[in-house]
Amino acid sequence: MQYDFSYILLSDMPSYTFESPENFRDSYEDMAKHIDSQQEITGEWADGGPSFKYNLSTIVFDDCVYDLDRDFDALYSTLHGSRTKPMVVNIKTSGKPVQFEYIPSQ
Repeated sequence: MQYDFSYILLSDMPSYTFESPENFRDSYEDMAKHIDSQQEITGEWADGGPSFKYNLSTIVFDDCVYDLDRDFDALYSTLHGSRTKPMVVNIKTSGKPVQFEYIPSQ
């Protein structure tokens, strides 16, 4: 099932803010509770940034594969280095849609 986010109230979605590598990991682990572990998730930055896809153990972002057990800090650095303004990420899953916000440190 695909979700059209224009018809979903954003207030109904969980929201996460990533301000540090530690906060990023904690938020991701909490977010994972909302996601079917067998499903590949496709995400889109709400402001038009690069798309990405992942399951609960790996993320593919800008054609790089990150193992979340080993590469979490590297993924955070990549996200932080590639984006300079706040953004919202919408995750489309077969369960409840998930939204999270990434705020780079100033």
